[in-house]
Amino acid sequence: MKKVILVETTYPNLSSAKKLAKILLDQNLAACVQFFEIKSMYVWQKKIQNDQEILVRIKTKNSLYKQVEILIKKHHSYKIPQIFSIQINQGSKTYCDWVVKSTKISSK
Repeated sequence: MKKVILVETTYPNLSSAKKLAKILLDQNLAACVQFFEIKSMYVWQKKIQNDQEILVRIKTKNSLYKQVEILIKKHHSYKIPQIFSIQINQGSKTYCDWVVKSTKISSK
């Protein structure tokens, strides 16, 4: 299971989130990308902000994290985008195997 991770980021709208997803899927850097409408409150430039955003959950392999992070930064409008990696310690073996087989081998 430790090969599989979730990478999460947020985008200001579904259109830009889908553009990232298409790039990731086309390059076999993700097995699946999910989108969730969320409301976020955060401090930016010393002011509390309230925004609607799209949470993007990317299912991939641990060895591909750096490539995914680079693409998110390249195709993001935020100055400091949220990019988190969440290690999957337990999960359906068949699903995790599918994620691994659906993504390319890291060049490392």
